[in-house]
Amino acid sequence: MGQWDDKFDRAAAKWESWQMHDYPQDERVLHKIIEDKARQNPNHVVFQFRDDPITLGELNDGINRAANGYLALGLQPGDKVAIMLPNCPEFLYSWFGLNKIGAVEVPINVALKGDGLTYQIVQSDCVALLADVEYLDRLEGIASDLKTVRNIIFTDKSNSGTAFPDWSGFETLSYHELSDRPATTPDATTHFSDLASILYTSGTTGVSKGVMLSHHYWYEIWSESVKYSRATRRMTSSTRDCPSSTAMPRESPSGRPFLPTPRR
Repeated sequence: MGQWDDKFDRAAAKWESWQMHDYPQDERVLHKIIEDKARQNPNHVVFQFRDDPITLGELNDGINRAANGYLALGLQPGDKVAIMLPNCPEFLYSWFGLNKIGAVEVPINVALKGDGLTYQIVQSDCVALLADVEYLDRLEGIASDLKTVRNIIFTDKSNSGTAFPDWSGFETLSYHELSDRPATTPDATTHFSDLASILYTSGTTGVSKGVMLSHHYWYEIWSESVKYSRATRRMTSSTRDCPSSTAMPRESPSGRPFLPTPRR
């Protein structure tokens, strides 16, 4: 029995040794941690998008450019922005860029159309929409119903050459125009308990519901992924860090990127 107890004690001690460096509670905000890690390890590859590696420095610069672009549109803390994009770096830049200025990202399931699509954008009071031209046919049919939206930002990830529409009642621009801003850190303050995201349920048993998630929620998810990543690396004797990857859509909780912490 003594040996059995000792086994659990040793396992607990080993698990404790794999814990990530903790951040004070008021700094448990992912975009702050990304900026901190970018200062420490700017050339560390944290994501791989197709053939293009993305370093922490590039990620942080993209976040800051997006944040400053959204500020230039007049977004205020608490404003919601719907994101209807395929998996791409712009999704990450906008997610964290919006959070960096105190705004809230509302990821939209790219399979939605009609009333279901309208409902999620309007019910969450989104003032702006970031979407790819791939979904233009769905958006055109509901544009007149998007009463809360002022700005629509478009990407063209497939390089289709599709012209961006100029719909009445909206200010439209390309993502390139939005993000053509300095990569300096915006002058904004966010608190770990502030609202960061609204993720809608699938609506299987009724109207989909918006789940309100704070910065602290994403921090806890991230910190747990770091612990497991470190534990796996130790148990497999791996000597390298791996970029984050996912095959799931970014608008789903399963597709949210979790940032591995570079070795010190």
